[in-house]
Amino acid sequence: AGGDKAAWITDMFKVIPSSFPRIAGVSWFDADKESDWRIESDSASLAAFSAGAAAWQADPRAGSPQAPIASGVTIATNAPNPRLPVAFVLSGALTPSLAGDVVAVSVQKPGAIRWSYSSARGTYGSSGTKGTLWWYRYAPKVRGLYHFSAAFSGDTSRSPSVSRTIVVTVR
Repeated sequence: AGGDKAAWITDMFKVIPSSFPRIAGVSWFDADKESDWRIESDSASLAAFSAGAAAWQADPRAGSPQAPIASGVTIATNAPNPRLPVAFVLSGALTPSLAGDVVAVSVQKPGAIRWSYSSARGTYGSSGTKGTLWWYRYAPKVRGLYHFSAAFSGDTSRSPSVSRTIVVTVR
């Protein structure tokens, strides 16, 4: 009660990489329950979370497959080396964001030479926001290397950004 959620979010993105370098991802309880935990509950909280997510740099020594941070699409996973049959989450940010933006996720499965469309996730942005987040749950069927690509599509008033790709090793 009475705290500054935007300041707490900003601090979280500063403290985690320096004090907890093995953390490769963050999950947010985005609900209006006992308190309003939603990121978009006010513009300051949304701006703080978008800026923090866009600047997120996991420690490379931790083996996190975080894509380079740049204007455009980012992609990361909460489990760089999951074991079957456990599902994992892909997530990232789209910056800047406009209403109608969509991030298309494609996958190249182990042994495949072609990419297949996997899912599209709306970013739920409004026109003029600095950035919005996306997420996608994936349940692999076989062991091996999975290549995931996240690419902007949607609003036709601007050209697509460069896609980002990561590799997840399923054991």
